[in-house]
Amino acid sequence: MLILIVGDKEEERRVLREACQRLGHEWREAPDGDAGWLQYLNCRPQVILSDFVMPGKNGLELCRSVRNQPFDHYTYFVLLSTLSQREHILEGLRSGADDYLPKPVDVEDLELRLLAAQRVTELHARLAEQRHQLQVMSERLFEESRRDPLTQVGNRLRYHDDSPKFLELPCAVALCDIDCFKQYNDIYGHLEGDKILRLVAGQLDRLSGDAHVYRFGGEEFLLIFPGLEADQAFAELEKLRREIEALDVVHVGNKPFGKLTVTFGVCPLDGCTLGDLERVGKQADEALYDGKRTGRNRVKIYQSA
Repeated sequence: MLILIVGDKEEERRVLREACQRLGHEWREAPDGDAGWLQYLNCRPQVILSDFVMPGKNGLELCRSVRNQPFDHYTYFVLLSTLSQREHILEGLRSGADDYLPKPVDVEDLELRLLAAQRVTELHARLAEQRHQLQVMSERLFEESRRDPLTQVGNRLRYHDDSPKFLELPCAVALCDIDCFKQYNDIYGHLEGDKILRLVAGQLDRLSGDAHVYRFGGEEFLLIFPGLEADQAFAELEKLRREIEALDVVHVGNKPFGKLTVTFGVCPLDGCTLGDLERVGKQADEALYDGKRTGRNRVKIYQSA
């Protein structure tokens, strides 16, 4: 273990140094409480052997400072003092000290304290590692719960988390639908349909620049283009539409094209609709429906009645 010895008397520190060396422990030392505090921050020892009365921070103040730190690392704190009255011992323990040793220090008593300290610090280290692993697992599960398992783009939960930031600036909202996807599943099977969903999601995610892509269910995807006007988003979506059509994935059920195509509906979230993302989503859906009704494989901008 690494042990920090804090006290203003060189002879007492020497006795503790020799004892630590004989017991096979590393050590650092400081001549007063203020220097001891800086050493603690610098080397994070497993154990502090601190004088009760000394210049700078006294033992109680040093102990309180150590205990107030938010580190996972636990330091076993032992107070050393000639003050043998019970109230001083209780005061030290109430301040967060783990143990107490009277001076002059008996080496066998010190060894007993260090054995206890080693068990306690090892237990705290295991608990800290378990907390870390649980935190990592919790963050991983959180992220996985907000990702569509099939396509790996965001899902509705991710959209719900992200949506407040979209209300703060103009942006464009678009809905994408794979044309005649039910017929594709009927003709080629659901496993092939899953491949198409992954393919389209990958294209949208890879080629849409700074847009945020979410799977909204079935064959429908939502795209948010922060900072873009409707005509700028239209240009981006038209490029995406052509890229997906250019893949030349055969789809005999999608007449008259005979291959995989998508349709987009887009609506701006601007000065008139800023703050009403749900309304804009519905308007993008209306534009998408209009694109489907008028022939598919196109990008439609919402036009109010």
